[in-house]
Amino acid sequence: MQCPDDGEELKAEMPEYVTGTNQYGINIMTIVCMLYCVGMVSLGRIQAIVAPMLGLQLSPATILKYVHCLAVAVQATVEAILDAERNEKVVHCDETGAKVNGKLHWIHCVSTELYTFVAIQAKRGKEGMDVIGFLTTYVGTVVHDCWSSYFQYDSCLHAICNIHIERDLSGLSKFFHNASLWADDMLKLLTEMLQAKHDAMAENLRELSPNQLAGFSQRFDQLIEKGKEVHPLPERKKGQRGKLPCGRARALVNRMEVRKAEIFRFLTDFDVPYTNNCAEQSFRILGVKRNTGIFRTLDGAKDFCAIWSYLSTARKHHVSYYVAVKRAFRGESYDVIFPKNTSVAEPRNSLEQAI
Repeated sequence: MQCPDDGEELKAEMPEYVTGTNQYGINIMTIVCMLYCVGMVSLGRIQAIVAPMLGLQLSPATILKYVHCLAVAVQATVEAILDAERNEKVVHCDETGAKVNGKLHWIHCVSTELYTFVAIQAKRGKEGMDVIGFLTTYVGTVVHDCWSSYFQYDSCLHAICNIHIERDLSGLSKFFHNASLWADDMLKLLTEMLQAKHDAMAENLRELSPNQLAGFSQRFDQLIEKGKEVHPLPERKKGQRGKLPCGRARALVNRMEVRKAEIFRFLTDFDVPYTNNCAEQSFRILGVKRNTGIFRTLDGAKDFCAIWSYLSTARKHHVSYYVAVKRAFRGESYDVIFPKNTSVAEPRNSLEQAI
């Protein structure tokens, strides 16, 4: 434009987030990223929604460019989220499969009540976890399922999700002959243990009495011995070598015997929950994402994981997805999760407060 006084042509630099021939601003980018990352809408449907609503013809490349810009904008904040989780006393870990260009990869999750971190790796077990690097140095308590890779980390304490144990016991009781002779009683014992913890917490207690704990421990051991009787080890045949397969029922008995301390962790430490739902809830969004074909490239999968780490954490801090995305494009993602002059993020629900 020209200055009305002297006719000098005036120019201004475009913001960093505005690129390409068609110059769209934060509002358009926020809508597109909300549809893709929160609504789990496919690229084709995003085009079909945006075209009549906003009068814009966005190419798939433009949509993915906006998603990548958002991932870059939140990357430093996501790294800070992982660092913050290192100081948490209890964290939840889990993993789930996701296809990238038709090949199976694994999304690993580290979650707490305040933070969510997810990252994708080609490997499921310890090799993939080592790349993330969280469990190699964490010294708190990790709640997880019975996947053996977790137990290879000895700098931290471990707690098993007892909902997984309950499901296995219910399956035995239903499908294995005589398994109900001990599995049903073990299910009742776990329920009584959880109720005892709730009763103690209702009385503002932080631990069970030694007699209560010893009683539960004794009953647990008795039921394990009963399980061994019901599901004996197979006899070795003449000339047979190697480890004998003991079957799913006896394998569960053995696992519960070896991991008794981890099963009891929720009872010996009241800060440890009974389940691993905190981590599993972080993956529920992927159930919808699978219907859109998951990921075409590994870079796209990494972008999504970074964005979802940020958005899930923002929701835990009472910040809406819309506000979180818009502030990220303004370079304020860190302040969304870690507000200045506060040790814990303050709830912010209105658009006026956050923008």
